[in-house]
Amino acid sequence: TPPAPPAAPPTPPSRRWPPPKPPTRPTP
Repeated sequence: TPPAPPAAPPTPPSRRWPPPKPPTRPTP
């Protein structure tokens, strides 16, 4: 059996999907 491939690096937060929601502004 071939050797196992190296583990993939963790996905950076900037490439997460869906993108993080912006902070909700309180309505005046």
